[in-house]
Amino acid sequence: MAMGVRDGDSAMRFFDHFIMFRNAVTSSWKITARASSFWSHVKMGPPDAILGITEAYKKDSNPNKVNLGAGAYRDDNGKPFVLPSVKEAESRMFSRNMDKEYASIAGIAEFCDLAAKLAFGNDSKHIEQKCVCFSSYDAAF
Repeated sequence: MAMGVRDGDSAMRFFDHFIMFRNAVTSSWKITARASSFWSHVKMGPPDAILGITEAYKKDSNPNKVNLGAGAYRDDNGKPFVLPSVKEAESRMFSRNMDKEYASIAGIAEFCDLAAKLAFGNDSKHIEQKCVCFSSYDAAF
């Protein structure tokens, strides 16, 4: 989708309107889907407190406010601030010239071995007896 946006403020206004529209559509769809769902009798939980911090920040008119919610750190101009440690990690990863292949279902053997030693100790009988496994969900990294 092409956008005719020339500056950052226009882009943000467009993005804000898009998000409001998307949220309205998504919310009504969720309510409809929930009402006809097997889980419709389950009471809705409370709003996410962490995301609520960002919402409170947006509503606050104090010019000295600081956003402590989830997301990117920001500088005094509201632009994302990338920590030097993150830049260094990116640089190290980029310099390895990795092939971008997915790991096998068993993961990266060296990483798994080192993680097990970190978690259980170098001389763990559990590692020696091959009684250790790791699990993670797909979007972990």
